[in-house]
Amino acid sequence: MKRNQESGIAKFFGKPIVFVPMIIVIHLSLMILLAPLFSSLIRLIPDNEPEAAEIKGCSESAECFKYGMILHQARKYDRAAELLEKGCEMDNSLSCEVRGDLEYRKQVRNASPAAAEKFYARGCQLSNRMACHNEAKVISENFPDRKGAPEQLLTLWKKACDLGIPQSCAETGKMLFEQNDFAGAAKYAHQGCYVGITEGCVYETAAARRTGAAAPDIKKRRTLLIACEKNNIPLACYEYALTLPKKSQEEISAALPFLDKACAASKKQEFCNEARKMRYVLSLPWQPVKKTPERGRQ
Repeated sequence: MKRNQESGIAKFFGKPIVFVPMIIVIHLSLMILLAPLFSSLIRLIPDNEPEAAEIKGCSESAECFKYGMILHQARKYDRAAELLEKGCEMDNSLSCEVRGDLEYRKQVRNASPAAAEKFYARGCQLSNRMACHNEAKVISENFPDRKGAPEQLLTLWKKACDLGIPQSCAETGKMLFEQNDFAGAAKYAHQGCYVGITEGCVYETAAARRTGAAAPDIKKRRTLLIACEKNNIPLACYEYALTLPKKSQEEISAALPFLDKACAASKKQEFCNEARKMRYVLSLPWQPVKKTPERGRQ
């Protein structure tokens, strides 16, 4: 009986093994035929995302952020601001961040740095890393001379760095360097340099030299040169000049333009004094450095 069934299949399909591919062909044909029906059914499913014009308000923090972003994408910034502000008041940190962005980018009426700082500050309190970074940026750009600003900035840069913003790590390193905390500066600046932030590399190298670290390698020297010539960072020019050999007048003459650039760009006494010293050395009759004979040798 089994033999007869096999022979029947063979007569119909040719060979039994052809049966599996034929099933696949039939399934694909059915899918093609039924595709228009399925697409019509999908269109009948209600969309959970309302249109910007349909949004009237929100009742929960996540909903306020969601609807606020729909309005934001539709460039209805003032309406978006209302919902995002409400979301921020309900402790949605993302709402605070974007609400601050609207003020910082002047996308709403009567925008101001003070308002941007307020919303970023609330987001930072809720541990939103970008809110902390942006709050520090607003203060550094608009209120750097305000009483307590340096201490506040350092706290914010550190917090944003610890929450994972490399640029904040570089800024922390820079502030600590300027406060002569070279060990701390090297530690934080390294976290910025590690992901390729040029200023972080400059401050890491400069801080490391002041803690007695070995001279920078070729890669770090190259970074200093690029930071001086392309990014116009005075400290980079100064540090690069110090890495150059100065055993001849020609070598000192090659280093001097970098020191002059550092002095002119920053007016820092340390940079200008080094440039004056090199210029004074060049004005003297050149005397090659002689090696002192070692003791015990005749």
